Amino acid sequence: MTMNLANQIKLNIEKYPDMRLLFDDQVITYSQLWDAAARVRQGLNDLGVQPGDRVAIQLPKCLEFLYTHLANLQLGSITIPLNPAFTREEIAYFLADSRAKVFVTDASHADFAQPESPEFPELKHVVITDSNTGPVSFDSLLAAQPDQTACPAQSNDTALIIYTSGTTGRSKGAMLSQANLLATINTLHDIWGHSAQDVLLHVLPIFHVHGLIFAFHGALNAGMEMIIHTKFDPVTTLAAIDKYHCTVFMGVPTMYHRLLQIPNPKQYNLSSMRLWISGSAPLSTTTFEHFQQVFGQTVLER
Repeated sequence: MTMNLANQIKLNIEKYPDMRLLFDDQVITYSQLWDAAARVRQGLNDLGVQPGDRVAIQLPKCLEFLYTHLANLQLGSITIPLNPAFTREEIAYFLADSRAKVFVTDASHADFAQPESPEFPELKHVVITDSNTGPVSFDSLLAAQPDQTACPAQSNDTALIIYTSGTTGRSKGAMLSQANLLATINTLHDIWGHSAQDVLLHVLPIFHVHGLIFAFHGALNAGMEMIIHTKFDPVTTLAAIDKYHCTVFMGVPTMYHRLLQIPNPKQYNLSSMRLWISGSAPLSTTTFEHFQQVFGQTVLER
């Protein structure tokens, strides 16, 4: 078996098939997650998606996003995660620049791109997650019957194209290989001490490397239970840590600032927490020190 990212995740899912993801009010197991992704993989393959093809995703944080991304890993196709707040003009640039073959989105953004039009000559299909009225519905992908084909990607194959913030010009697609992503999650597993005894509270966006690679991939790689919130709320965050005995939290500096603003934060039992991680922007010394004073714990700045 080629040790690509998908196969490593598959091994962990087989090891922890009943580990749970609590996605707001939905509960699914690792095996259910992987099986749904396999159906979507087959559905994409039935649409003509082959290893190396690009599949763009513009969705809010949802299970359909995760299914599609894992389907791409299984198939050897490439995920292009896009901010759900991007405008029609921005999406037009990303789809054309990435040469996306499929665009997975919701009904409110379905008209952002027209397949095989002069603007999008390489785009073949728009898949809509929340409507059955379009040419291809996400439900039709989920209805596919998957075969047992092994994940074909090689270590140097691109798995993910993440567009940069474009601070010095137009955004550029950073091509991350299977080996890149494997090295990242294996290193984090070692230096952060991830294990199947951990419980991750996931509140980050998943179109970004922090939420998708560091948090989601990292948790799957370790066999963690995941408590996934679609949006960050400081009170809900502390209450979830208390309720589910979470051990790992990944956030951005603004989130830590907001956690410090809620009344009586010490009412929540956070003794289960072993790792608070901040990334994506600099954490101020003031917030860092204030968090230590209020919660008695230290934030690790990534």
